[in-house]
Amino acid sequence: IYSYCSSMEGVRKDLEERTVQFVRDYLKENIDPEDLFYSTGYAYIRLAKEEPNLYRIYFTYKRQGIASLEELYQKVSNPEMAAYLVNKFHISEEKAKALHMNMLIYTQGMGAILAITEPGISEEEARGQLWQAFDVFLQKAREEE
Repeated sequence: IYSYCSSMEGVRKDLEERTVQFVRDYLKENIDPEDLFYSTGYAYIRLAKEEPNLYRIYFTYKRQGIASLEELYQKVSNPEMAAYLVNKFHISEEKAKALHMNMLIYTQGMGAILAITEPGISEEEARGQLWQAFDVFLQKAREEE
């Protein structure tokens, strides 16, 4: 290992970089552009079930320069998603971003649960929870309009 990486920190960094690329490739392969919002959430859930170790690495590696949820959202979210949500649900861009951030937080938390439980919670149960959370978050966004 040390012939490729000079230290344990180098091993971690290389593993994180390769994991990030794996997740990006996985998402590209599993996201339906016609159903961007839902398919992205489901792709994260499948990733957590299929590759729990990589999921844990991806969602626990340090992201530098993040001091707020807004900064995290700006750094990790797909910039096209807010516009997609505005058009799909007829809500303001501000509410669309809030909905998206809430679902990112909830989906990543659900993925973490899936990645650490054995024999494991079913994907169907996880999807059901995502739908319930989505309904609550969307209703809140619409009430505040």
